[in-house]
Amino acid sequence: AKAKELLTQAGKGSGFEVPLLTYPNTTLAKAGEALRAQLARVGIKVNLETLTVGAATDKMFVQKSAPLYLTGWSLSMEPDSNASQSFRSGGFYNPAKTPNPDMDALVAEAAATYDIDKRRPMYQRMSDMVLAQALWNPLVYNVLYAAASKKVGNVDSFITRVEGRYSVKELWLKKA
Repeated sequence: AKAKELLTQAGKGSGFEVPLLTYPNTTLAKAGEALRAQLARVGIKVNLETLTVGAATDKMFVQKSAPLYLTGWSLSMEPDSNASQSFRSGGFYNPAKTPNPDMDALVAEAAATYDIDKRRPMYQRMSDMVLAQALWNPLVYNVLYAAASKKVGNVDSFITRVEGRYSVKELWLKKA
């Protein structure tokens, strides 16, 4: 009811159509269908457009001809790589390129700080700002499942790596 009320206030009470750009990926396809169904309930018709990753990224961030992009995100051990590219005013993955001096200053300060205990609240503040301004809206998180023999040690670190890259060199076989 609240969504329909807000749409009416915005002059879109009878609904509207919007393209949603994505690329071939099982999780994104399911998320796109769920999003389409949810938005249809308030009168928004979502037209899914599936392109290759390169073509979709080009259409969104270079041509700037797509209003919505359902995509994935790969984490990095160095949070500045995502913050600088995605949250800075001129960052490539910041489609609006809206000037935001507060965010720019916070990104620069965090990147220049080496103490993890000092950096952590800076990146948390960035996340809070991003969500409050709806610059990004995380919708789906994948869950990684893994199975291993009880003989394999350190499996937990293997399946919980933050940056999404897995390395068997951190695993070992326990002695029988």
